[in-house]
Amino acid sequence: MSNQESLYAPPKSVVKDITDENDKNFVLSSKSQRFFNMLIDTVGYYILAFALGIVLYLLGILDGEVESSQNGAPWVDWIIGIVVISFYYIPLEYFTGRTLGKLITGTKLVNEHGERPSFMQIVGRTLTRIVPFEPFSFLGSTGRGWHDKWSDTYVIKTRQ
Repeated sequence: MSNQESLYAPPKSVVKDITDENDKNFVLSSKSQRFFNMLIDTVGYYILAFALGIVLYLLGILDGEVESSQNGAPWVDWIIGIVVISFYYIPLEYFTGRTLGKLITGTKLVNEHGERPSFMQIVGRTLTRIVPFEPFSFLGSTGRGWHDKWSDTYVIKTRQ
């Protein structure tokens, strides 16, 4: 075939690789908004843990005595922490795109297309929060933490 394309050649298209946060159609939240999100959400899941403790006590599952993980299995504390954090973040971010902190600071969670993230993105994002030193990952120039980067999600401003 001369200058003509083969009928069996794949179609050609222009694909733009979006790797720069400045190419997005949304405005990322500021580092200060993210910091306040973290503070408010920490209080939120401590309140949830406290309420869960009261419910377990009333159901007779807890006996009211605090046992230190130093005396038993320290992994129990980790599992309880993961469960509480999961019960706080996963339903809120999946159904509303917001946590208490995001609601107060006027931000919300989106995927790379500015849409609602998938359930698995939110689960991955939540589980990434337990990685040691993850809160320090916000000190980079973009202000995106590992739980944002590894799940390919963004926290954006909803009000200017």
